[in-house]
Amino acid sequence: MQDRQAVKETVRARTDIVALIGRYVGLRQQGGNFVGLCPFHEEKTPSFTVSPDKGVFHCFGCKAGGDVFAFVMRAEKLQFPQALEFLAELAGVELARAGVPAPDLQLRQLNEQVAQHFERALSSAPGQHAAGYLKDRGIKGRTAKDFRLGYAPPGWQHLINTFRRQSAGLKALGLTITSAQGRSYDRFRDRLIFPLLDVQGQVAGFAGRTMSQDDQGPKYLNTPTTPLFQKGTLLYGIHRAAEAVGQSDTLVLVEGYTDVITAHQYGMRNVVASMGTALTKVQANLCARYAKRIVLAFDQDTAGQKATLRGVQALLEAGLDVRMIQLPAGTDPDAFIRERGVAEFEGIVAQAQPFFEVYVPLLGSQHDLSRASGKQAVLNEALPFFQGVHNLYWRDHLVQKLAYTLNLPYEEIERMVRVRSSSRAKPLEQSERRWHLGLEEQLLYFLIQGHVSVERATAELAKDDFSRYGELWESIVGCYQQHGTIQLETLREHVDPAWQTTLNRLCVSELPTGNVTQDVEVVILKLKIERLERGIRSLEADIRQAEADENGKRAKQLQMKLLEIKQRQAELRNKHSSKQ
Repeated sequence: MQDRQAVKETVRARTDIVALIGRYVGLRQQGGNFVGLCPFHEEKTPSFTVSPDKGVFHCFGCKAGGDVFAFVMRAEKLQFPQALEFLAELAGVELARAGVPAPDLQLRQLNEQVAQHFERALSSAPGQHAAGYLKDRGIKGRTAKDFRLGYAPPGWQHLINTFRRQSAGLKALGLTITSAQGRSYDRFRDRLIFPLLDVQGQVAGFAGRTMSQDDQGPKYLNTPTTPLFQKGTLLYGIHRAAEAVGQSDTLVLVEGYTDVITAHQYGMRNVVASMGTALTKVQANLCARYAKRIVLAFDQDTAGQKATLRGVQALLEAGLDVRMIQLPAGTDPDAFIRERGVAEFEGIVAQAQPFFEVYVPLLGSQHDLSRASGKQAVLNEALPFFQGVHNLYWRDHLVQKLAYTLNLPYEEIERMVRVRSSSRAKPLEQSERRWHLGLEEQLLYFLIQGHVSVERATAELAKDDFSRYGELWESIVGCYQQHGTIQLETLREHVDPAWQTTLNRLCVSELPTGNVTQDVEVVILKLKIERLERGIRSLEADIRQAEADENGKRAKQLQMKLLEIKQRQAELRNKHSSKQ
């Protein structure tokens, strides 16, 4: 049997990414890269960049990006196995054929067999209490079949015994777990099963809801990351919703599986779920493939609101018009539709407010605004968000709302936004934007491009020196420590899907620099200074709170600590000035 990774690397090595993408896009050389009009969104000025050295593409407009496989999957609307076949044929690479299925195909076949097994089990005697649960939730038998709902029977080795000859496949798909003592057992036991299907409608993984009152595990349990399933890359119901978006150009994003199922049952089919996690950039880009507008219909509890806030930035960066509805407290789309009807729910969706209208009140509800620390926390979260709002009307609107909510002068909030924004690049032509990178991005760029060694960088910096890209920094360092290299393909395996877009952008960027060694040293100094600045702001807020609490002793201790940090910051600033 062919080694899947080896075949993939052979195909990649034999594929000229510029020649491949040139079949779809008119490219012209610019520096070491090639640029053209993006094939994935409408634009008049080229923002689409291809790096032949790194073997990646990135669009600075819609944020699409990746390697040759990612391009073909997006351009031809294929899944990876089909994209591999497509490129292998172009590159003249032989693939495993009839009688010897490729590894991914074998796993897909097994996933499908397991899904069918779970479906049959829902109609069996042990599955009647799961079927009864669906009936109580108002989910009809036809709907259960449409969504391929199933049941995992009780027993530690039911699935293992059923697919005894395919134990290795079950383990690779995350369907079995091996204990510390070496004993294997089923991951899903006495659970209602929701198959998780990809855009093509193929089974990628499973989610199981416990049916047992004695189950000590989580209420919902998902397939772990496998060769076929990465939780942050799928949306529940997307295979059905993609065809239903139509002229409305709208996707409704909910939290739960039953929210999606109930909406579809009642005829509202442009509904998908984020599967209980904060929305990733990959999921946001997936939404953007099928819709121009996203309506958020998350639960109004604290967890739902926080998930909303965490995911919106990714949706905005994907170029989507983000809106939000407010359901009555204590209800969700599933219950609302069953109790009041789908027509009323559709009416609320049609009147969804722009997210900018509700952002500040929603953020304010997450913190105690009667305390200085609460107001500071809101400022810390809001100002970076404002920075990403390029529409001047909405930015001014947000500043006014925040000033009113925090009872602070409008001019002061506006000044804070202006100061933060001044460090960003001024509006440039799309073709020039690729030259601007933020401070943290510059350091990561130097690492990826090999301008600074990991040993040097880690001797000077740590994750806390990064306010935004700490997770990506850790992935790069971890990749180097494990493999002794930070080559792109090795690095991709260490980077969360949510960071792939940033990684692609850094790979195709060309940062003009004179003396690289000096530029690296300046960036490191600036990062240290910024970290101290964040510490100073935090300490100042704590001092104000201690003074408000009339805790003189704590205020004095904090002031001494503040003085020490300011002295260190002054030393670094002097050192930085000498480098200019």
